[in-house]
Amino acid sequence: MPVELHTGIEEPLKIDQRLEPIKTIEEEEEDPEDVDEIVERRIEVARQTLKARAQQRKIQTDKHGEAEVYEEGSKVWIKLYRRSDANRRLTRKIHQVYDGPYRIRQEVRRNAYLIEDEEGNTLGTFNSRQIKPHREAKLKATAGINMMKAEKEIKKISRKEVSEFTKNMLRKGKKNNEEE
Repeated sequence: MPVELHTGIEEPLKIDQRLEPIKTIEEEEEDPEDVDEIVERRIEVARQTLKARAQQRKIQTDKHGEAEVYEEGSKVWIKLYRRSDANRRLTRKIHQVYDGPYRIRQEVRRNAYLIEDEEGNTLGTFNSRQIKPHREAKLKATAGINMMKAEKEIKKISRKEVSEFTKNMLRKGKKNNEEE
C-alpha cells in the first residue's frame, strides 16, 4: 500500500479486513528492525515500476513525432476529406487524397498555417498534420501526350495505329533531343 512507503505516518483510514491483503509468513516472522528494509525494498520496486512506465510512455509519445515546420511562401499539398455517399452511388476511395500545390501565406500558430492558392485567394487555416510539402517531379516527361485532344472518334485502337503512334512519338523525341 502507498501509506506503507512513508515511515512515521500513521494510517488515516481503517481498511475493512476483507479488503486487506493477506500477509505472507515472511512478513509475520520478521523483526520490527527489518520493517525498514521491507519498506526500502517496496520503495525500490515502486521506483522501478515508475521508470518502466515512464519509458513506455516515452516510446509511445515518440511514435507520433513533431509537427513539421513550414516557411512562408513554400508550396504544400492539402489533405482532402472526401466522403463516399451510398445514396448517390459515389465512391471516393480511389480519388485523389491531396490537392495542390498551394502556398503558405503565413504561420498562424506553431503548427497552424494560412494557405492560399496560386492567385492569392485564401483557402483557410490548416493544421500541419493536414498538409505535406510539395516536391518537384524527379523525372521529366519524354513525350508530350495530350489525352484531352482526340483527332478522331474514340474507339478501339488497332495494333497498327498504336505502332504508328509510337514511331511518330519516337521520331519527335529524337528531333527534340537533337535540337537541344
